[in-house]
Amino acid sequence: MSVTKRQGSRISFGSTLPVLLPLYDNACESWQFVADAEIACGTGDDCQFRLNHEGIADRHCVFNLRAGILTVQRIDGRLWLNEIPVSSEAVLAQGDILSIGPVTIQIDEIARPAAPARDSPLLLPR
Repeated sequence: MSVTKRQGSRISFGSTLPVLLPLYDNACESWQFVADAEIACGTGDDCQFRLNHEGIADRHCVFNLRAGILTVQRIDGRLWLNEIPVSSEAVLAQGDILSIGPVTIQIDEIARPAAPARDSPLLLPR
């Protein structure tokens, strides 16, 4: 399996968390990673990042965040990273533009929330 990555780009989300921001289409929700995870993307009921659009496969691709590195793996359907087709898997960085079939998203980032102090109680929303 070949992995596409760029020379000279910062690809680690070590002190930040990646956010997937849909462009041009307000019908799609953004998706924010909160921890290392594998996130399926498509129209299928088993997909955490659901894109209900014509041209999106049931399980179109899979995002994987591990140790601060975000990748996307093409499963079924067309996938482009910065206008270059992705044949198998690609490493993503802040500012990248990813087209998942007819849906275009931008990879952004937010600061990781500070960890609570060890002796402070964890507050839960009501």
